Amino acid sequence: MRFRITLVTLLLTLPVGLSICSCKPRKCICVYEDCRDAGAAGILEPVVFNQLNAQAAIDLQLAGEFRASLLFIERVVNNDPAYHEIYFLRGYAFQMLENNAEAIISYQRQLARNPNHRQSLFNLAYAQMTSGDYSAAIQTFSRTLEVDPDYTEVHLHLATCLDALGQRNMAEQHRRQYRP
Repeated sequence: MRFRITLVTLLLTLPVGLSICSCKPRKCICVYEDCRDAGAAGILEPVVFNQLNAQAAIDLQLAGEFRASLLFIERVVNNDPAYHEIYFLRGYAFQMLENNAEAIISYQRQLARNPNHRQSLFNLAYAQMTSGDYSAAIQTFSRTLEVDPDYTEVHLHLATCLDALGQRNMAEQHRRQYRP
């Protein structure tokens, strides 16, 4: 825990654009203190670098610091674009910052690797709905129900989309299936 707090605190106090880690083909060289348990600058394997940055992003998001979390997320994306789990965090950060276009791109990228990720499906559909793309949202919410038929909140949002498209009877059917 000490490392994450130090990393987050350090990043937030550094001038924008200043890198505290740089990655080479096989290793990441960290130039800040508390990089390892030894408490000195050290070398991290890329997978550890990604995990630590992802965890820092999660910590920041839990604290409501979505813009700051994107700094850590982009470091992972730049280090390893195939680290697909990071795209859910990226999408969520953008969604909380009301940038639905970037959120949609991120969730789609996550779903390209893991098409049954229930929360990515739901969040993608929600971003599509709030962007006014009700037809796409209906398709994605329906896919969410295929993956998890017990995710009843989906019915409430499907009803909203169907209402927006004038499909009142179908909307009412979904409202009846919603269980808070």
